[in-house]
Amino acid sequence: MPYELVQTGPGSVNVTKNLESFWFFYNFNVDEGTKKVEIKRGFFAAYICQKSGKPFIESLYKDSNENKEDLYRKLEISNVGKQKISIDHARLVDSRFSQFSNEVSQLHLFDFSDENEHKTKWIDTNSWSPKFKNPTKNDDGKYFLKQTLSLGQVKDRYIYWLATQANSNGTERFMTAVPFVANSIMGTVLALHQQDLPKIQISVDEKAWSYPSGQELSGAINGFVMVTEGAFKSIALSGYMDNLLQEMATSNKPSKEILAYLSEIVHGYPTPIARTLNTAPRTDSSAIVPSDPELPIEVLYMEGLNSTNPVEMIIK
Repeated sequence: MPYELVQTGPGSVNVTKNLESFWFFYNFNVDEGTKKVEIKRGFFAAYICQKSGKPFIESLYKDSNENKEDLYRKLEISNVGKQKISIDHARLVDSRFSQFSNEVSQLHLFDFSDENEHKTKWIDTNSWSPKFKNPTKNDDGKYFLKQTLSLGQVKDRYIYWLATQANSNGTERFMTAVPFVANSIMGTVLALHQQDLPKIQISVDEKAWSYPSGQELSGAINGFVMVTEGAFKSIALSGYMDNLLQEMATSNKPSKEILAYLSEIVHGYPTPIARTLNTAPRTDSSAIVPSDPELPIEVLYMEGLNSTNPVEMIIK
């Protein structure tokens, strides 16, 4: 079911009611000296399919005498339940178009203003609160592995999948995917800009891993937060962490390379065999499972943890 994308400033323009897929990404670090979270660089991508004709996205350039390359906009995404994600200080930097008979595919990439006072305002999810009930059993009736994440205002968030990696110092990095609901990770971490990193807890079958604790280093940490919906959920889990870091998380890639990376993802959709963000909740099949249109997936990644306390991995 499509979303609606509206430009709310300057002026009010209905960009499209056919927003099928969207993607948010920003990276951050924890400064080794101050121990403060620093939001670095952020992006928003919109993937639109519609009948052939003039692209709706061109309306973003109307009603302004400013240079379109320097113009930051306010946008809004709403779902069928009229729940909203507000976007501020976003600038359209690159677009790709593909013609398929009587349908045109549009992929648009926005970046966010890098001014410090704007960073906490990039994305507002206060009006986003779709219903979600933590599952208590697998679809195939086999053993159910309960995994949850807590971080600041995010409490006991159900984990679709969890990946960790260890080195000689202990648990070095983790990545986790959760449903995108109220009190989002995206909004929580964004609000931490220039503040202390709160305690993180990952629980696997009630066995908790907390960070930081003891003599662990809480500085020199790099990470990112990402939200995916629609075709962007087809990102494969195989090699996922390293690909995202190489292509995105360094924050140094030019917009054209980032757009090419996203184009490869959406035009390779659906992915019928590889395990992806979209198939991760299922244990009895590797087939694509349609997602609830009101429940995108968000991903949290952090590296440089040097945690001597391992995250429990349990298989029964």
